[in-house]
Amino acid sequence: EGASPNSALGYAALSAHIPVVLLAQTMPMWFEFEWARAALAAVGIATAVQATLIANVRADRKGSIASSTAATVGAIFVVLAAGYDEAALLLALGHSCFRMNQIFRSPSAIQDSRAWQADLGSEATGPERVLKAAWKAGWAFNRINSDFFRLPDQFYAVDLKRPLNFYNAKGTQLAVTALFVGAVSAFHLPQVDAKIAELMQTEPALAAGLLTANILGSTALIRFLFGNVLDFGRFRADRPKN
Repeated sequence: EGASPNSALGYAALSAHIPVVLLAQTMPMWFEFEWARAALAAVGIATAVQATLIANVRADRKGSIASSTAATVGAIFVVLAAGYDEAALLLALGHSCFRMNQIFRSPSAIQDSRAWQADLGSEATGPERVLKAAWKAGWAFNRINSDFFRLPDQFYAVDLKRPLNFYNAKGTQLAVTALFVGAVSAFHLPQVDAKIAELMQTEPALAAGLLTANILGSTALIRFLFGNVLDFGRFRADRPKN
């Protein structure tokens, strides 16, 4: 985990709500297709249900807030699927501000809880009774989320905390970063967007497949970049020099 300000700005405010902005801006491309609206609504409902259950079983404060954020974004997807793009953007703005405040205050969660107990009493602030089935479902979803929804182990095979054959602080890091960013940028060239927009009209299944490949490919490349090239371990003072 990163520092609270970084988590608040980078994740709660920006990353979590980028899909809402993108879907709202590209609504003319997909809203006329009934299957696209149904798929978006189904994904939103499934995300809202799963993330809500996970949020109620997470023991760590930031993890619980992250799952709660995902649940609310899923509900905003349903609003988008219904055609209310301006309402969805307004909800996204308010939601991002609310979650940022929660993450900023997450380090003092224990202190806040003790203050509430002192002011309201332990009965008013005690844990609520939850359904056993919901509790088990939350833990099951959390295990699936942590154990299965991850990149293959090959993406973690390179450890920059040890000297690497391809890694050189003088130039190779910049070259590898430029290569990865260029590859990701190629997925988002205007020509590619125009071609996908054309395919949405003629071959929607192929367009959906290309968009899925775009998302998975971009995510995998950036994840590899952050995890293996721009790893903080390269700043260790005791790291051997190449």
